[in-house]
Amino acid sequence: MSFIKKLKNRGIRLKNYLIMQARKNTVIVCVLEKRKLMRGYKVYKRVSLEDNKKIYIFPYNSLGDIYILGLFYKAQNEKFADPFILVVTGNGCLCIAQMMGIKNIDVINARDMRHLAQFATVLQRELPNVEILHFQYPHNSISSGICNMYKLNFLTCYETLVFNQAITKKRIDFDLSMPLTEDEYTKWGLVKGKSVIISPYAKSVPPLPIYFWSTLTARLKKLGFTVITNCNGIHEEPIKGTKRGSFALEKAVAILEFAGFFIGLRSGFCDIVSSAKCRKIIIYPQNSKQYLSSLSHYSLRPLPGARSYKEITYSENPNFISYLILLLADTNQCLEERND
Repeated sequence: MSFIKKLKNRGIRLKNYLIMQARKNTVIVCVLEKRKLMRGYKVYKRVSLEDNKKIYIFPYNSLGDIYILGLFYKAQNEKFADPFILVVTGNGCLCIAQMMGIKNIDVINARDMRHLAQFATVLQRELPNVEILHFQYPHNSISSGICNMYKLNFLTCYETLVFNQAITKKRIDFDLSMPLTEDEYTKWGLVKGKSVIISPYAKSVPPLPIYFWSTLTARLKKLGFTVITNCNGIHEEPIKGTKRGSFALEKAVAILEFAGFFIGLRSGFCDIVSSAKCRKIIIYPQNSKQYLSSLSHYSLRPLPGARSYKEITYSENPNFISYLILLLADTNQCLEERND
């Protein structure tokens, strides 16, 4: 017997049944949401001990985005004129915020961040001292649609939707290169000016084939380069034929400048090292489901301080790796492959 016939035999109209079920589900949803909001309230009380301070919530564990936030801080954006506390999740975000000079930072776990951000969103009118500093939260699909429609670069999204300040290509004084001892360079097996740091891992864009990285590594080693894989995630492994490089973020710029060369899949790490004085190649995937063009949206071009880089889209063309090597080569220097 069909579901609808069973309802008719019980004398229940389908419309009334659906209304009853909706009411039941609404009650369940309300109870669950109330619990989340109460958890968010507890987190809010914990981070708002100083009532006179603004509370800025950065809801995502995203290195590139927190770097952008730091640029606006360095540009003396009006949001940072009064005393504030920045709430982040993840030690990486904490490290980048500190590198950019932000002092008052509270680090919470991802679960607490979800509840706090939801609490702040629902009660935003009642919490004038609280603001979420991200252009996508909580309406990711809507924000992505706006970026798609107007083909906005991610920095432009922050300029217009969050900070109301244009910093594209402006001069902002900051230096993320910290002096390291010779031992700190050599412990990674780096050879000054003759090492390539490759960075094959990213959160926001699709990965490139492993065979591409292994083939590239073999070609670079034939040229006499030492090749190091930047791997910091628990599931990130060095590419075959390379050495593991688990660099602390605050040392990354100095290490790249010592190595001399960098090839990486577009990620937040590329933002952090964009100001490094070395030759950099940033590779973008061919397709992106989220944006019309990964390169046009994520390009380093508008970033203040970005230098000495080339951005290209990945290709399956057999000559693609040879093209990368030509890009690495200095115009005044000819690289010849060794057969050893």
